[in-house]
Amino acid sequence: MKDEERMMDETTQPLQDSAQAVASREWRKLAGAALGVAGCLGAIALLQVPQLQQLRTRSETATTADIQRDLAAERVRLDLLENAPSFGFDNLIADWTFLNFLQYFGDEPVRSRTDYALSPEYFDVVLRRDPRFLDAYTFLST
Repeated sequence: MKDEERMMDETTQPLQDSAQAVASREWRKLAGAALGVAGCLGAIALLQVPQLQQLRTRSETATTADIQRDLAAERVRLDLLENAPSFGFDNLIADWTFLNFLQYFGDEPVRSRTDYALSPEYFDVVLRRDPRFLDAYTFLST
């Protein structure tokens, strides 16, 4: 009986060793892929820092004429979104306009120097394109 167990151990030992080697290689591959993804995400984040700084300083140092020009361009863009055909993508246009409204509303340095005059126009575009977009009612009406 002991001889049979020893023979079984001797025959199964190489199989166990090879299974452990395969598992070890798989873990190394997985760890390498995770490190690669983390490195790529870190590089993207580092590349975006200068852009973020530029956006912050731009909104703080913008002249009133620049702000008025941007508001006029945004008004024209909203008119275009309101009157352009949607080709069946009304929900997408409403979502996109809502995201633009959040950026417009959240730009406090610029809004403190101007006003929130375009808010009703955002409201019109979003609600005409997607009247069932209930979350937009909460944000746009305040």
